[in-house]
Amino acid sequence: MRALERLNGSDDEHAALADRALAAGMQNVEDYMLVLLARADCLRRQLSTPPDIASEAVTKLRAWFRRSHDTITQYFPDLVESSLRLPSYWAHVEGVVLDDKAAMRAVWEETVKGPLGRYYETWLAWTTMERQLRQIPQARSLFKRCYSRKLEEGGQLALAYEWLRFEREEGSAEDLFQATLKVDPIIEEANVAATAATNQPAAAAARAAANNAKKLSREEVKAMRRAHDPNFKERKPGTKRDQNGQEKDTSHAKRSKAKEAQPPPGDTDMAEARTAAPQDQPSTSQPVEPVLYTDQHTVFVKGLGFDVHEEDLRRLFSKLGVKSIRMGKDKFTGALRGFAYVDFDTDEAVQKASEQDGTVVNGRRLFIAKSAPPSGSGRG
Repeated sequence: MRALERLNGSDDEHAALADRALAAGMQNVEDYMLVLLARADCLRRQLSTPPDIASEAVTKLRAWFRRSHDTITQYFPDLVESSLRLPSYWAHVEGVVLDDKAAMRAVWEETVKGPLGRYYETWLAWTTMERQLRQIPQARSLFKRCYSRKLEEGGQLALAYEWLRFEREEGSAEDLFQATLKVDPIIEEANVAATAATNQPAAAAARAAANNAKKLSREEVKAMRRAHDPNFKERKPGTKRDQNGQEKDTSHAKRSKAKEAQPPPGDTDMAEARTAAPQDQPSTSQPVEPVLYTDQHTVFVKGLGFDVHEEDLRRLFSKLGVKSIRMGKDKFTGALRGFAYVDFDTDEAVQKASEQDGTVVNGRRLFIAKSAPPSGSGRG
């Protein structure tokens, strides 16, 4: 068939040869693919430049892709071809050659609803194509749709890391933070499983720690974001946001209240890693003034494994002049909580430390960013 095309045979001759080959029957999927793809190549090369989407050539090419899909599905219903030659080619023609993104997405939608939808390579190919076409919101929507699926051959974990890489390269700080919140449990579960394969006692301890972790309320989640998210901005008291996201003063409507409700005890848990109270103070009725950190030259590090300690972070940032390190710990048990604040002397050191975002320490990819608390808070 390819020789006939090179020798300038007519399209009718080429179509007839393809029909005879398919009608004769073949031994395996590779033989079918050779015929189907050769005919698709021939039809694609007949398109005008730029292609007229209403032309007969486009109609014939789309009809052949549909026939190719139906043929493979009929004879090989359980086929899983990770190279995705047929659906990728079809989607490429629709989205890139014909600039019909709706048709491209219809091809991928049909593909993920079949056996190939159980594999990470299929979802990654779709998101990659959207990204190449600069359809960033659509690619992000796909990651949100598929990250929680139990994919074959460890695909869920691979897709979680791909989403983080996508947001690091394409998204805002908030996009990366939200993706991290969603995929962290998946990565943690995978780490526990990997530990279980080599160290049963450590795996049991990790599962027990996960099971004993308290469920966070909305206020506690807010406190966690306040302490961890460099871009978190808390609304001023007595304000609310209008439809345009602007703050509006509503304090006049609340002046009749005797006092505001006290925050729940757990609301300050995450901030304690930033505030170090003086030790060995005598008991007194006066409150002890805590030592406050401004975080002027500080980076926030999260994603730390429970086996990562202060000395590991000092080694990681050894060339940058570490001033101090505050490891996040449970205020009752003293157990490490997987995050830390690292203080430096200069802005340059903070910048270089932030550039190490994504570094893998003891098998875990770290999130590293300049700590940026709300101005005037006195937190870290």
